[in-house]
Amino acid sequence: MQLIYKIVTFLYRIGSRGIVRAFFFLVILIACTKRIDSTQDDCFKAKILAFLCHQAVFQILDSSYYRFGENGWKDANGLIQNHVFYSQISCRDGQYLSGLASGIIGGKELNIKIADQGNIGHCAVCQALLIGPETKHFVEIAGCN
Repeated sequence: MQLIYKIVTFLYRIGSRGIVRAFFFLVILIACTKRIDSTQDDCFKAKILAFLCHQAVFQILDSSYYRFGENGWKDANGLIQNHVFYSQISCRDGQYLSGLASGIIGGKELNIKIADQGNIGHCAVCQALLIGPETKHFVEIAGCN
């Protein structure tokens, strides 16, 4: 009740012109607010183009998620790749990838999910650097497969 009283008192003090200005400011603020993409919470199909020391370059295979990747990235063989991004792989997902049947991880298609933040964990990882695209995302793998 006290909040309503404060709001009414504030609106009374600023007058009708102030109310109109406050309304337009609120409309502009709402219009400029970044919208959360609900598809970011879903798993989607991707291919591992390169994998080294818990780092990977993924190519997005599901067209509804292409906007999360970049186009025109040149891989180590000089091939231009589209819909790609770089990610560090968590210890948990690195163990999952190491457990795949064939020893070669590059070219594998699997389901992944873009995560808001990474939790790499604590595990022994080599220090080699994988050069990848500028676009970077944290991913979750094990929970999608």
